[in-house]
Amino acid sequence: MTRSYQDPKNTAGWAGQGEPSIKKMNKKMLKKGWNALRKGQIMRLVKKGIAMTVNAYHYTLRRGKNTVECPCCGWRGPAFLATSPGQHLALNSSCPDCDSRSRHRGLALMLPSLLEGKSGAFLLFAPEKVVLETLAKTNVTIHTTDLNRRDVDFPNEDIQHLSFKDETYEALLANHVLEHIPDDLQALRECYRVLKPGGIALFTVAGDFTVQETRKLHKVDWLGHYRYYGLDVLDLFREAGFEVEAVNMGAGIDPKWGVREGDMLFVGKKA
Repeated sequence: MTRSYQDPKNTAGWAGQGEPSIKKMNKKMLKKGWNALRKGQIMRLVKKGIAMTVNAYHYTLRRGKNTVECPCCGWRGPAFLATSPGQHLALNSSCPDCDSRSRHRGLALMLPSLLEGKSGAFLLFAPEKVVLETLAKTNVTIHTTDLNRRDVDFPNEDIQHLSFKDETYEALLANHVLEHIPDDLQALRECYRVLKPGGIALFTVAGDFTVQETRKLHKVDWLGHYRYYGLDVLDLFREAGFEVEAVNMGAGIDPKWGVREGDMLFVGKKA
């Protein structure tokens, strides 16, 4: 059994924190900074300080400028929020209104064209609000599922052992799910099985696609990741039966949408 990899209370894509003020940022920095300092996490403290400084610049000196626009909710402003999850630093990351991240914004731009002409059943794993709202603008019939959540159409579904009949769905989406699954190949085989011939399976995964080899972790990290994918994930999709294409969602689009170059969408087709 896998851990809950999408909890609406603490995952991206559900509700933004609003545009920050100096008062809010100082209060947050004091709290987060003290916690990091108490635990001896100096690099975490440094990254949080950088993120706070970047946000202070954009939301004081550049407040009122509309440099970026969120394709998920329509919010416009000087920049998406810089975030510092763990010891990482992500610039131009979170929408203050809907909390979309680069991958959500890329999907919002791509899903309507990918699903054009499709009106059948669509299976969405670990649903997020911003993705649901994007799909609601298409003609598909959305079915949601998750292993541990109850606010879905089909609870208790393990992606490694789905209860759905063969060839049930015209399309499906797993957005940052596979890296949380112990047996990702088995999960992909199950996705292939429940897909109708000619159907498409859409996947985004955590990883670095400037390298070839997937980095497998000795133990699950604090995000619940078993691995960080490289481009060899394409071989995994093919082994599961898919004809697969890697689409760089950030390539050739207006920077105002805040979709990172190299944020990949893997489009698998069942012949």
